[in-house]
Amino acid sequence: MPNPNLYYWRNPPDKSVQHLCEDYWHFKPNTQTFAYSVKWLALKHGMQSHEITSFVRKHCYLKVNDRLCFCCEDPQKATTRSQYLTTYRNKRCINGRHCNQPDDYQAAVKTIDNAIKDGTYHLYTNNKPMKTAKPVEKQSALAPLPLPAYLTRHIEQHLTNFPIIKDPAVIELLRLSLLKSRRFSADEYLSEETLSLQFNELVQDLTPDRRFGRKLSSCLLQTLLDHGEIRVDTDNDNFEFTDWNLNDPIISLIKTPQDCLSLLLDELYGKRRRQDLAKNYEFARCCEVIQAKLCEDYLDRKSLMPAHRRDDFAKLLQQWVVCYPPFMLVNFIEAMSQETIKTRYAEVLDVLDGFLQTHVLYPDLYKIMHDNQIDCEFHKRPDGLDKSSMEQVFFEGISGVCDAALRFSTRQYIAYLLG
Repeated sequence: MPNPNLYYWRNPPDKSVQHLCEDYWHFKPNTQTFAYSVKWLALKHGMQSHEITSFVRKHCYLKVNDRLCFCCEDPQKATTRSQYLTTYRNKRCINGRHCNQPDDYQAAVKTIDNAIKDGTYHLYTNNKPMKTAKPVEKQSALAPLPLPAYLTRHIEQHLTNFPIIKDPAVIELLRLSLLKSRRFSADEYLSEETLSLQFNELVQDLTPDRRFGRKLSSCLLQTLLDHGEIRVDTDNDNFEFTDWNLNDPIISLIKTPQDCLSLLLDELYGKRRRQDLAKNYEFARCCEVIQAKLCEDYLDRKSLMPAHRRDDFAKLLQQWVVCYPPFMLVNFIEAMSQETIKTRYAEVLDVLDGFLQTHVLYPDLYKIMHDNQIDCEFHKRPDGLDKSSMEQVFFEGISGVCDAALRFSTRQYIAYLLG
């Protein structure tokens, strides 16, 4: 949506000029924080970072309607972000030669500055005739205290390990994911023989982490094995699934073929109470892991998960998907051309790291609290990002929303199921 307070020196502006200026002066909802970094704007519009500010200043300015000049009482103007922040923080007049400044302008500025420090300066605004500025308290530059070691370990385990699953409803969803990835025939479901498979026979990805050593797949199968839902044909009584032995054993399902068929039909006809699942912590944790792995798979396809940053990005993504939909990350990356990613690779990685860290450390609370709508307008699943059976079962099969794992954050998805 165009910024109504953005004015161009020459109207109408070129489309490319307008798009860059709108992005430069785009704020996060209900905040004075800029939505896009200059680095990201440079990558999106094919420019160098140091060229962005001078380009915008040359073509437009922002009228700051809620900050009036203390000399001429006209709305102040800002041609750069730093000038805008100066307007908000220091209340200085920046109208330049267009301002009716008094002869003793420098003395007036000094008087105003002293009044701001004392908390006695009255600031004129359009909304209220007078508003007293609060005194600015200097914050100490102390570094944040480190977390206790036990809490750090707990967070690390939460971000790196598959959740421990004990709830029968969630275990049933894991078994359903395995069935859908193998796709047994009707004759096999109607026979009396035990349904068996090998991992390399799966016709659909079981989990969205096929490019990362199949850790999630091994955890899923190990959970089913621990709960007696499957058995493996091996002489090793202490067999455990790992990333490297998934293709070795023959996996047999304990449930009868008819029970497995009933499970598939229940999902087909939506006979699962999604409100009950939405209140289940283990279900929410599984959704969080699926979405994080989906993001990892997407970034890896874009060559943006290098080995030396993979662990850091994985931890950031698992925290990020709780509040923000994966599709937001897709939009961010798709705005860059593959040529830009290739030629400015190190810079792109730094921008991606900053994008994730900013949203994790300083979440947009307004968006998190109020934006529970499905964003269909710009949605397009990236080419090559195939759906795993686990994604289909935990998201589309329960919500009935296509690409729900991309369109919702984990928090939004749970709220949607509860609604």
